[in-house]
Amino acid sequence: MNDKWGTFPSFSAGWILSEENFLSSSSTINYLKLRGSWGKLGNSNIPNFAFAKALSLSEGYSFGGTIVPGVGQTSLGNENLSWEKTTTTNFGVNLVLNNGLGIDFDIFNRQTDDILFNLPVNVLTGFTSQIQMLLAWRQLVGS
Repeated sequence: MNDKWGTFPSFSAGWILSEENFLSSSSTINYLKLRGSWGKLGNSNIPNFAFAKALSLSEGYSFGGTIVPGVGQTSLGNENLSWEKTTTTNFGVNLVLNNGLGIDFDIFNRQTDDILFNLPVNVLTGFTSQIQMLLAWRQLVGS
């Protein structure tokens, strides 16, 4: 993958039907609005440089019975990391009747893809975990 950059667009629109000629003289509806939105977000809440193997210059090694300074790898890295992406869709209606009763109704959907998790790895690597991507939340929960 090697996707270090991302584009995350969004848009929204609304239409106030109660201001249109066909509803402006309604005796029951004071305000009626239809609205919708769609957007994609990227989650960057992972450690900086999680894609790269990290080295430490302050590792100590036993050499001839003496501890000497050395270099050691401190993380596995994962060059295939990409952005965790959440797509959100929302449709709604706002209605206010002339008697003052108001109703707000929303239909909302959110799906997350390429979820980033710190998953266990084989102990033979010398590490306990590595940040990896799971394909989609819906696949993760099995629906």
